[in-house]
Amino acid sequence: MDVFLKKIQLIYFPFLFLSLLFVSGYSFVHWLLLVNLEFFSLDEDIVNLWLPQILSWLLSIIYIRPRLKRLKFVKDNSRFFYLLIAVQLMAVPCIVAQEYLKTTTGKLTQLASIQELYLHKNTQYYQLQQSYIDKTQIGLQRSLEVTGKHSSHLNMALYIAMPIFAERADSWHAKALAWYGKVYQQEISNRLEPNEKEAQFKAFLAKSLNEFNELDPQSFVYLERLAPSSLRSELLSAAQKSPLYQAEHQTIFMPKFEPFEARNGHKLVWIFIWFVVGALVWFVLLLRVNLDEKSVKPRRK
Repeated sequence: MDVFLKKIQLIYFPFLFLSLLFVSGYSFVHWLLLVNLEFFSLDEDIVNLWLPQILSWLLSIIYIRPRLKRLKFVKDNSRFFYLLIAVQLMAVPCIVAQEYLKTTTGKLTQLASIQELYLHKNTQYYQLQQSYIDKTQIGLQRSLEVTGKHSSHLNMALYIAMPIFAERADSWHAKALAWYGKVYQQEISNRLEPNEKEAQFKAFLAKSLNEFNELDPQSFVYLERLAPSSLRSELLSAAQKSPLYQAEHQTIFMPKFEPFEARNGHKLVWIFIWFVVGALVWFVLLLRVNLDEKSVKPRRK
């Protein structure tokens, strides 16, 4: 029993403490520097996805890996497997927490029309009392991206940017002040023959455009302003292909169809669930391996 308690003390509780400290500390710094004080702006993909993963690796290598050396693993690669699990158990709740931080701190601005957009300080969410989304003078951006282990998947995407006006008559003589984004995506195997991939891509484009023709863009409840991210970059590239694009106005919105009060979804619950699941998984993993008692015995002077 003493050996088991020692394992819990040396490896289990330090991991839980480090995970809680990392998620709360990273979220606080994110809120303080980027949301509250607005010291600088970073790509959303970096802040919400890549940095949590990179920092989880660094913390695990510095603080968890030395503790794992106190365990007696049968296989040489088992220690790396445990380290990999520790990284994911820290990174995932942090990623979800950043999404929750984004939605819960975002402010809603009421506009009579899109013409008032630049009369107010930038916020994350907007509601328009009057709007016209032009589906005739759109911009299109197609994308093919190889992903997955051993480049096994091919992600096909069609990005569509539609100009936003106060009313239909404005689209006949004015340039767009902002853009409404729509994205269609599909994943196929990258191991298909080139002619098969080309056929699937053409079928994907045809299906997407048919769905777009049936789309009612006016059915949104509110709009979310996109921060710098890969999604915004693709939609901005699409907007640039429209005849109504003007370089000084690069605001991209994505439509939201649920009530504004429901914007957080169940993110807070999922953060808690991930912490509980992570604690249980780490506990079970530690039960499967013994502590090297020699590593915890005090050295003789």
